[in-house]
Amino acid sequence: MVEASGYIYLADIFRLVPAMYLAYVGGRKYAVSYHGGSWANTNWMQVLVNGRSTFMPNSSVIDWDTIGVQLEYIERIEVIHGPSASAYGSNSFSSAINIITKPIAIHDQWQVKTHFDSDGDQRNYQN
Repeated sequence: MVEASGYIYLADIFRLVPAMYLAYVGGRKYAVSYHGGSWANTNWMQVLVNGRSTFMPNSSVIDWDTIGVQLEYIERIEVIHGPSASAYGSNSFSSAINIITKPIAIHDQWQVKTHFDSDGDQRNYQN
């Protein structure tokens, strides 16, 4: 579903999840919230990458640009809503998102990709 969506940025994927809201805070800054919560209350939602929290306590936000996961490396995304999300830690008051990536294969090959979206933004990938 992630590949079929055609989205470029990680935060855009959450448009497909019921009760999740995506807003552009300024320029290309994303804010994702759950069930009517404002983008200012991102500390109510826990975002994990392979079980590790991405919450930045010094600024009290989740910076979607610095998570560092490219869409082609996502195996699955688990979204947990409601009280059962509290099993994921103190920031998971309303929901928890766990992004599981594909295992990294160790090999000697390099790959470079460049993508231009309709706004003229360019993203370069190397691995």
